Amino acid sequence: MLATLAIALLAAVVSSLLTLGGAWWIYRHRVREQLERELEDRVRSALDDLGEVVEARVRRGVLDAVASLPSTELLADTTRTAARTGAQIVGAGLDTLLRGGRRRAASRTPDDE
Repeated sequence: MLATLAIALLAAVVSSLLTLGGAWWIYRHRVREQLERELEDRVRSALDDLGEVVEARVRRGVLDAVASLPSTELLADTTRTAARTGAQIVGAGLDTLLRGGRRRAASRTPDDE
């Protein structure tokens, strides 16, 4: 009776191992490849959709930015004003360096040093 029980138990273990081995082989060589292909297709599709959405949003943002730019007259006036202000700053700096340096040296007192 013990031998019969041992044979039945051994048959059950071998049967389970063969079933697990067969299931693993089927998964490894058939199901896994199919799942990987399907996953790759879904990822590509999602990336394509995402690319289209990003492209549309960037295009809309650029168009909104261009539409909100001030007119060319306002830009020209602003450019002229900035150039004039810059020239005045440079002129004042040069004037201080060229003329102011001599006056300061002549008007310096011992208390300044």
